[in-house]
Amino acid sequence: MNMPQPTYSSYSLSCWIFLRLLGVSYAAAFFSMSSQVIGLIGENGILPAGRFLQLLQAQLGPERFALIPTVFWLNSSDGFLQFLCLAGGILALLVVLGIYTGPALALLWLLYLSIVNVGQDFLSFQWDILLLEAGFLAIFLAPWQALEPPWQIGRFKTANPAPSIIVIWLLRWLLFRLMFESGMVKLASGDPTWASLTALYYHYFTQPLPTPAAWYAQQLPEWFQRLSVGGVFFIELVMPFLIFTPRLLRHFGAAAILFLQALIAITGNYAFFNLLTVSLCFLLLDDQLLSKLCPQFLVARICADCQPRWPMARRVVSIAVALFIGLLSVCNFGNRVSMPTFLQVFLEPIERYYFFNSYGLFAVMTTTRMEIEVEGSNDKK
Repeated sequence: MNMPQPTYSSYSLSCWIFLRLLGVSYAAAFFSMSSQVIGLIGENGILPAGRFLQLLQAQLGPERFALIPTVFWLNSSDGFLQFLCLAGGILALLVVLGIYTGPALALLWLLYLSIVNVGQDFLSFQWDILLLEAGFLAIFLAPWQALEPPWQIGRFKTANPAPSIIVIWLLRWLLFRLMFESGMVKLASGDPTWASLTALYYHYFTQPLPTPAAWYAQQLPEWFQRLSVGGVFFIELVMPFLIFTPRLLRHFGAAAILFLQALIAITGNYAFFNLLTVSLCFLLLDDQLLSKLCPQFLVARICADCQPRWPMARRVVSIAVALFIGLLSVCNFGNRVSMPTFLQVFLEPIERYYFFNSYGLFAVMTTTRMEIEVEGSNDKK
């Protein structure tokens, strides 16, 4: 049997890498939450999930199950919270290993949606909704058989269907919205630090969790800080349009976005946000390029087990998802206020499913940092 060669139009390798990085992102989200969930939203936590659901139940009727989708309507005890987080972490590891990837992703989306919808202030960040939107689309990109290469064993050996190019484009559209809207909100906010290119004078020491490298970045000269802000605007407002261009320009756009994500990760801790954005960037790269960068045994196994033809059912589902998510995200893109009333009425009941979202990081730059100082004495008074 001749092995299909990586081409400019095949994306088996890029999808394989994307799914593994998505699995790592899910694992980071669930395992980190498992050590905090009791103190944050447990029965005696800061914002108890059970009390939150009781308030919703008093305000809503039976429609609450559809309006606020979460498995915690069944049980919101501390033990169940902890179990869900650990179960999510284990499912994420299955995705990393390529074991029942499709079903595992479907369950991961349901579990993370459940915890986000009761997490209140603690799970209302942009990376949470980004994980849900990317995770939902990945369900339709992933293989659904028991095991996939290179971890296949003989009795499970079946060919993988080629990744759906329709779903790949939906994920590229997600990356475009994430980057472009993050640039637009900085301009639209009227924040003086962004307008004067001085935002990075303050960013490194006012961000929530600066890394040690942030101190050194803060010492860079003012001209360099202004130039860096200009570079941020260029990458967020111009480079995303390269997503829709031919492959060489698209690769250049991916490199620019990867470069920005690396700098953000080096100077600040934003949980799994940077890794998740990086995973989306891999969908801009084709197998021809990645085959030169990946180990050849991996390239051989993935390409050899990939069917070039899409099954009919997969094509039908991909088209349905594209029509539903694609059109809704286009309607939601930009200013919701200017949207026709009938569309607002249609979108509101499904907002809590996070099929589509608006993005915009650091619209207004914080210029001061509040610190809590704890003082004591050793004089026993």
